[in-house]
Amino acid sequence: MRVMSKDIQFEAWLTSVLPHSAPPEIVAYNFDLAEAGDWIVEVIGASAYDKNDDDWACPPATWTSQPSRFYIPRKTAPTWESALAYVRVQVGLYINDNKSVQSGVLREAEVVCAGFVDGQLTLIWSRSTGSEQS
Repeated sequence: MRVMSKDIQFEAWLTSVLPHSAPPEIVAYNFDLAEAGDWIVEVIGASAYDKNDDDWACPPATWTSQPSRFYIPRKTAPTWESALAYVRVQVGLYINDNKSVQSGVLREAEVVCAGFVDGQLTLIWSRSTGSEQS
């Protein structure tokens, strides 16, 4: 799988949908992926996190980017694995390289994960380690 570079459109979308300050009840964020022809990405903020139970990211979310969604075309990510890898790379770059207030909101969270709405989640960021996860 090729390494993906920064996607300015994804970065702009994140900056436009993330809150300017962390809602006090949010401890974790998840980037939910779904399939609808292309891939759809939404962000949810949750008031609880359990590393042993992926259902922490299930609705109802305390905060959500809806109705704003990001669409990943099939030509960019032809498989679900490549769609998940795309999101992991883009969110990791945003957390580590972006200096916006919104990227700081993600860095303040206990964790940031990504995964399909009905599947296993992948850890992207952990405040306890202060870095992107592999």
